[in-house]
Amino acid sequence: MNNDIITLIVPAKPEYVMIARLTSAAFASRLGFDVDQIEDIKMSVAEAIILILNQAVKPRELLIKFKHLNQDIHIDITGQGDWIETNISSQDIDHAQLSRYILGSMMDEVEFKTDNGIMRAICMHKGCGGSS
Repeated sequence: MNNDIITLIVPAKPEYVMIARLTSAAFASRLGFDVDQIEDIKMSVAEAIILILNQAVKPRELLIKFKHLNQDIHIDITGQGDWIETNISSQDIDHAQLSRYILGSMMDEVEFKTDNGIMRAICMHKGCGGSS
């Protein structure tokens, strides 16, 4: 199963977060992650999606790739398509800081890819047996 990739394209709407969470849990389970690690991965996927959606502009859809590389799960979440303006509140900005903290504590490594201050993608990975 090494080097397997699962790709999802979902509308950039909160109601589709559950599909990404369930896919991440099923894939991580197949890779041998324990229950606590799977919960960390599911929470990280949800937080990353929320972080991309809660901005001044958001994408029309999300490309989510789950990859198995060298006993690690790699997850790339990228906004794609046209980006549309949204109404962002100060509460959303505060939540963004919390989301970054959660991602950093749940995953072994997280990379935020921005362009002109807009979060375009989040790439993260966790090793099987890595920190939880």
